[in-house]
Amino acid sequence: MFLKNKLILFQESRRFAVLLIVLAALLVYGRSLSNEFIWDDHSIISKNDFIKSWGNFSRVFNESYLTKISNFENLDVFDIGSGETSYRPVLTITYFLDHHFWRLNPFGFHLTSLLLHVANCILLYFFVCLLSQNKKLSLFTALLFCVHPVNSEAVGVVSFREDVLVSLFCLGAFILYIRAKRFLGAKKLALNVFSVACFFLALFSKETALVFPLLILGYIYFFSKEEFKANFCLKFPWSGYIVAVLFYIIVRFFLFVNTSYLQGAYPTPIFLTNVLTMLRVCAVYIVWAFIPLNLHPRLSNDTELICSSFLETGCIFSAVLLILLVILTARLSKKMPVLSFSVLWFFVTFIPISNIFYTLTNYVACRYLYLPLAGLCVFFTLILFKFPYDKVLNVSRTFAMNLIIIILLFFSFLTFLRNFTWQNDFSLWEEMAEQYPDNSMAHIGLAGVYKNYGIFGQAIVEYKRALRLPIAVSDAAEVVSELGVCYFQKGLIEKAIKNFRKAVELDPALYSAYVNIGCAFGQKGDYPEAINWFKQVLALSPRHVKAYNNLGITYAKMGEMEQAKHVWEKALEIEPSYKEAENNLNKLDNRTN
Repeated sequence: MFLKNKLILFQESRRFAVLLIVLAALLVYGRSLSNEFIWDDHSIISKNDFIKSWGNFSRVFNESYLTKISNFENLDVFDIGSGETSYRPVLTITYFLDHHFWRLNPFGFHLTSLLLHVANCILLYFFVCLLSQNKKLSLFTALLFCVHPVNSEAVGVVSFREDVLVSLFCLGAFILYIRAKRFLGAKKLALNVFSVACFFLALFSKETALVFPLLILGYIYFFSKEEFKANFCLKFPWSGYIVAVLFYIIVRFFLFVNTSYLQGAYPTPIFLTNVLTMLRVCAVYIVWAFIPLNLHPRLSNDTELICSSFLETGCIFSAVLLILLVILTARLSKKMPVLSFSVLWFFVTFIPISNIFYTLTNYVACRYLYLPLAGLCVFFTLILFKFPYDKVLNVSRTFAMNLIIIILLFFSFLTFLRNFTWQNDFSLWEEMAEQYPDNSMAHIGLAGVYKNYGIFGQAIVEYKRALRLPIAVSDAAEVVSELGVCYFQKGLIEKAIKNFRKAVELDPALYSAYVNIGCAFGQKGDYPEAINWFKQVLALSPRHVKAYNNLGITYAKMGEMEQAKHVWEKALEIEPSYKEAENNLNKLDNRTN
């Protein structure tokens, strides 16, 4: 009897909850630790030298941190910065630490992302405990969030870690804020200071943290209305939150502005269509929380969810769902404040991903739902707990527990399967091409993977498939140029030149195609024609360092070493970090000596 009581106490303890969360995360995400770098991981981590030297750490705090959009194509040429187009220094610091301990071993980077996710699940457990005083509800909410298939994108792709980080610091700041209300004096002040510090770190992890003060307002409304009478906005920690927001706005939007940053386009140029589309996206996110099926990586030009009329079935369903949710929240705000607050959490954290204030690269993506999902998990679990099973279904209350366990097991299985998508570039882009058979971007991405792995024949097949689909002229020019690269690598020089010329005809501003033509003529031994094409590039783009470098190589092959030296020096004058030109110049100096 004594041992049985001990076991029951342990099962209700916080240690048991934490242990269960850790085990669930390891079972569901354990195999993902062997995944490779994929997607944006290459431009930020594996192919970018920025995080590979602590000498660059000071640059996290100046403008050279930001990467210009046009420089991504020069990733393998010279220093492009951190690979981030907006200022997120806390995120980049985690990459520095990962590289310090793990070098370029993907295991370590994935382990960090998983540990951060586990930390979020544990924080969510404590957060719901503070809100509801119900340990079972808190545990099942945390477990649901832990194994939910929607989160696999944010956890499984290292370069999407910002959503995990901002959630970590927002949850931490919120817990500290609530805990501080229970104390007086120095301890209260210390907890509030740490809360503001966490919020500060959240802001510099991702800009979505800007809505955090609205969440605090929601908490005060549902759980502590007396604070509204006490001029709380003028007191600490509220004054600290306001100062942090103002400081962030100054840094993010005035001091560290990426002038080359192109916001994602709205789904359509018609404002009403955009509003209806985001209304539908909001409803889709809610459906994903409860029925996480048909989840897959989304392309930026995905048109699947676009609504052009309010009378469309998807739009009507979305409006009805959202209205019912709002009515339910309002009706139960006094009886079930936790339920109402969980809905408010979703809608408030949806604001930054709603394309209202600025547009995102993708107007819909699973990773954007990471922080809003915390609120929906509370809502989902609370509904399962409070539903009158005995009256409606004539079953006992234990049915609720069994149902939740079945849902957790089902979600765990779905997440385990989702992790195979993030295994490597092949698995990612093969799924993309399968999900978007009529989308040229999917086939271009898959072709790029084949090309990078040296499977040029299959890359050619995918590039040609992309050209048979609807595609913008500028994108078509790049695809034709990449076709030429594949033919060049296969030794089919004439075919390569033909494609490069066609690319230039389609887009005269595609300077890489000019360089490729020059390289092809150089391979043929026609050095004068190669020089002609390199000079054409430099006439159009005087700072094109690749053209200078290849011009120098051509001069060297012709025996004109002084000309080659002058050209390489010019390339380094334009871009001092251009290693290939530096190496060529060093080889020339060594040969001369």
